[in-house]
Amino acid sequence: MNTLVLDLEWGYVYGSYKRHAIPYEAGSIIFSSNQEQVILQGRQFPHDIDMVVRRNTTDERGKTTGSTERVVNVATKEYQKSYDPAFKLSPEAKTRAKRITGRAIAELGSYISSLLSRHAIRQLVVFGGNNDIILLKKGGVRFDQIEIIDLQHLLRRATGFRFSLDKISHIVDFTANAVSFGTNRKRYPVPEKYRYLVKPHRAIGDACRIFTIYQEFQHWRDDVISACKAYITTHERPKKPAPPVQPAPPAASADIDPERRCPQCQRPNVISFKGGRWCPHCGRYVVLPDPSLCDTDQNDDCSIKLRRSWPNIPEPWHR
Repeated sequence: MNTLVLDLEWGYVYGSYKRHAIPYEAGSIIFSSNQEQVILQGRQFPHDIDMVVRRNTTDERGKTTGSTERVVNVATKEYQKSYDPAFKLSPEAKTRAKRITGRAIAELGSYISSLLSRHAIRQLVVFGGNNDIILLKKGGVRFDQIEIIDLQHLLRRATGFRFSLDKISHIVDFTANAVSFGTNRKRYPVPEKYRYLVKPHRAIGDACRIFTIYQEFQHWRDDVISACKAYITTHERPKKPAPPVQPAPPAASADIDPERRCPQCQRPNVISFKGGRWCPHCGRYVVLPDPSLCDTDQNDDCSIKLRRSWPNIPEPWHR
């Protein structure tokens, strides 16, 4: 069975306020479960339009420390253009952006569809790839006979923790150079045309990381889970359970008669009844009624009015 590991790099059209997502690079690895050979494939989708690319910054353990945003134009090979968060496209530029975005998504869909068909792919592996799948479906890619595996979800079900690609790459000790990529357990050759592209946050580089982690998880599952749990114990701060929320008593007011405040719930809604006081919130008497005032006639005017206003009050004549 042939499997495709896929990573997409995409951004938002600059000035569109994240309304137009546009892919600019795809990286993939094709492999078979019964063969050692892996095939690396990569492609760019250069269009002359500025887009905002967001990148997380990480420390040596793969933990996110911040993020950066930069304006990129792949067609003109400009990767460090100035970024103004208040910039807004004109109506004409929005029309052009919508047209270019549709063209880029269609090119991506055609390219991925050809890979799936040409290599008879039956499994697609992504990492946190919900938005990638949405873009592919917009591009006309059909997944009727293909199983989609999200490696991030698999790891979360096994460990109870949502790992980023940077963190899990650190845990399995992924490394890459101009000759090979992988871990201490298994290394894979890098074709010459991709030697300088196997880097984090490049499509080919992230596809190599996803492929390596997937292989580690498939063949050395227990070791990977143990390493993940050790990382969580050592580097992740445990989340304290939130204390139960206690309803705050209403603030005291000089205008409220102390006789009307219930000593149990502190609410100023105690009502007087036949020499006693009743709290409708607690459902109890604060002060019991005066027995001499409790008429056995349930239809006296006072009892009728009270039962209409507070139907759940106990009948004081049933004592």
